[in-house]
Amino acid sequence: TTTFTPKIIQGEKITMQNLARAIEAFVEADINLRGAFLVIDPKTDTVLKLRLEKVHKERLSHIGEDIYFACADFNAENSKVYDLDIFLHGTNTDNLTVTEISVHKEDGEARYGWREENGIWVKNYN
Repeated sequence: TTTFTPKIIQGEKITMQNLARAIEAFVEADINLRGAFLVIDPKTDTVLKLRLEKVHKERLSHIGEDIYFACADFNAENSKVYDLDIFLHGTNTDNLTVTEISVHKEDGEARYGWREENGIWVKNYN
């Protein structure tokens, strides 16, 4: 296996590329700390042990004041593929932090969609 160490310059302006790197660094730090990227699946109330497959660079968005959104695919220890929505907040790369992680899809099946309400995107549960 190869080790990926993202390079982020301190104080750098947030770009889509830096956002993807920040997510990769967040996941890598969690793996180094806990041995796996762990996320609780609220539907099954189980802990998912995940490995980052890819950050969807075409789905990185600035969605509000200093709030960013990204979508990423993960392979789980249970052999399923999970699509997670990751929300981040920050003014530059020094203070960019992950604020929310949601399980959007399990093996391609969406648990919720998105709809716009008065210019704000909100989750739409079926």
